[in-house]
Amino acid sequence: MSPDQAISQRVHARRAVKAAVAVIVVDEHGHPGREHSCQTLDLSRGGVGILSPRLLCPGQSCIVVISANDPAAAFGTVRHVRYVPGRGHVMGLQFAPMPDSLRASGWLEARGVRPVADGSVAS
Repeated sequence: MSPDQAISQRVHARRAVKAAVAVIVVDEHGHPGREHSCQTLDLSRGGVGILSPRLLCPGQSCIVVISANDPAAAFGTVRHVRYVPGRGHVMGLQFAPMPDSLRASGWLEARGVRPVADGSVAS
């Protein structure tokens, strides 16, 4: 698929946003796992582009924590990954509502992080 085709399939416009985030992989039982320091590349209402030093595979669920004055977290699924030599892994995550059964919600609460209700962090 060409970059032009990928852009035409997007539902929400993306804007360039560079910010430090933590990406926490969530296992199939809803338990938070390892935390990875990453950087956002772009953001839309429906997802986020991330540069990561570690590989996550398409289909993996994760939580993206955006640290700011009011830290917030969004749940998402890795949709695509490509390796960029010398930079790391560029990943596209699609936001989704935070599952009610997600055991990570207590983990987030203990850290003072607010889950974003509808899964999106951009307006």
